[in-house]
Amino acid sequence: MRSTFDSNVVFTLMNSFSTSDDTRAFLKTNHADLLEEPFTELMQNISPKIDAATLLPADHPESPDCEW
Repeated sequence: MRSTFDSNVVFTLMNSFSTSDDTRAFLKTNHADLLEEPFTELMQNISPKIDAATLLPADHPESPDCEW
């Protein structure tokens, strides 16, 4: 599509926790370049936890899963 229309179209998939690993494995095998793009997946049913004091997304470097 990018070459057909001479445009750098953003590639983003709506995904879920239950399908993300399979999707990424498929892309790694067939389209590894797409995994290097910044927003390959838009995860369904996920939103960041908010720090009540700052109203910014929570930061938990020791366990990033706790940020969601």
